[in-house]
Amino acid sequence: MRFLLCIVAACLAIAGCELEFQDDPCRCIQVTASDCVRLGVAVRDANGAPVTDLTFVAVFSRSGDTLTIFQSEVTKGYYIYVDDRYVPYLHDFRPPFDENSSGESIDTRGYDRHGTLRIVQTFIVAPDDCNCHVRKIFGPDSIVMQ
Repeated sequence: MRFLLCIVAACLAIAGCELEFQDDPCRCIQVTASDCVRLGVAVRDANGAPVTDLTFVAVFSRSGDTLTIFQSEVTKGYYIYVDDRYVPYLHDFRPPFDENSSGESIDTRGYDRHGTLRIVQTFIVAPDDCNCHVRKIFGPDSIVMQ
């Protein structure tokens, strides 16, 4: 029985994107990994093939935090720059927006395997109306790398 409980606890820990209870009218108590919103960008070369050998970093403008962006395990050439785990850090950017709070700016930089800067792109994200999921305000869905 103890072994089974350890397995269940480990699975819950690995699932990722789980949120604690939030005092919110939408009552987003928990988001499972399958419900987790992940925002990313597809990177293709000039021939349309996925670019899979980039190292991406993201810098959050407000905090200055720098994170490594990982390629999706499901879709080659798709790099996830933010997901629902970051909603608690975006609470100052909840709708309705005013001229002073239009979302969190995330500056991304993509480097090839030689360390050469190949992509510079800014995305703006904010929590949804329920403060449960992250949503994109600004930024492309795909980038063609020259």
